[in-house]
Amino acid sequence: MSVSKKMSRYYIQHPDDPQIKIAGDLEQLEPELPTHGRKVALILHGVMGHKNYLFQKRLAKLLPMDSFRFDFRGNHETPGPWNMSAFENDLADLRAVVAYLTKELGYAIDMVVGHSRGSIIGFKWICTAPEGPNVSYFVNCSGRFRMERIRDRHAVHQPAIDKQGFYEWKVRVAGEEKVGKIYPGDVERFATWDTSYLWDSFPQRTHVLTVHGLADDTVPPYDAIIYARVLSTRHPGTHTLHMVEDANHNFVGKHDEVNSTIVEWLGKVRDGSLICSTGIWNMGVKGRL
Repeated sequence: MSVSKKMSRYYIQHPDDPQIKIAGDLEQLEPELPTHGRKVALILHGVMGHKNYLFQKRLAKLLPMDSFRFDFRGNHETPGPWNMSAFENDLADLRAVVAYLTKELGYAIDMVVGHSRGSIIGFKWICTAPEGPNVSYFVNCSGRFRMERIRDRHAVHQPAIDKQGFYEWKVRVAGEEKVGKIYPGDVERFATWDTSYLWDSFPQRTHVLTVHGLADDTVPPYDAIIYARVLSTRHPGTHTLHMVEDANHNFVGKHDEVNSTIVEWLGKVRDGSLICSTGIWNMGVKGRL
C-alpha cells in the first residue's frame, strides 16, 4: 500500500559543469512541513537506466520517509556525456545532489538504495563522504563486487571493437531507443575499479540489505555472497541477504517482492524486531519449496 506523498521536480546545477543540470524527483511524506532536519533516502539507478525505471519509482512511493531519485549525467533527462567506465563522474553527480539536499534543503541522508551500478557508486560515496558514517540504511540490489568479471562479455564486445573501434550497446530507456558506445579502454577501466576498500572502510553500524536474483546473468549471484562476507565482518546483525528465486538482473516480474522486502526490512530494523543471526532474510519463515 502506497504512502500518500507529493512529488516535486528539481534541476540541480552541477558545480563542475555549467552545461549539466541534474534532473531529479523529490517525494515528500509531509510537504507542508520544512525539510530542514528531516531524513531522506537516495535512490540510485544502474547503467543505461533512469530515475523511474524498474522498481525504483514505486519504491519511492512506498518508503516511509522522503526520498530523492535522479538521472546520472548522460542518462534520460540529465545531459552530459555517457561513458561505461566513468564512475568518477557518477560519484561527482551524487556528491552534487547530496550537497544540494543537505545545504539548500537541510536534509540528512539516512538511506541509500542502489541498483547495479547505482550500488557501486553508493558504496564508494558512503565510504568517502563526511556524511557516510551517519547513513543508517543501505540497500544493495544486483551489485557487482568482482568488477573484473565484466571481461566475461569479451565475446560480445570485442568483434565490434575489432571491426569499427567501438561496440554499440543498444537499449530502450524510458521508452526511447538509446545507443551507448563502448571503447577498448572502457572495459579495462571498468574491470579495474577497486571494490576491496569495502573490507575496511564501510561504516560499522550502517545496516545493509543485499538483494540479488538467482537468475542474474549480468552480475553473477555469487557476488551477493561476497558482499555478505565482506559486510558481515562489521557489527553483528548489520547485514541481511535476500536471494530472489527466478529473478534476473533487473528483477523482471519480481519488483513487488523487491519493494516489499526493502520496506519490511527497513521497518524491522527501525523497530528492533529484525531477527538475523544468520544474516539471511526471513530466517525461520517457511516459504515456497
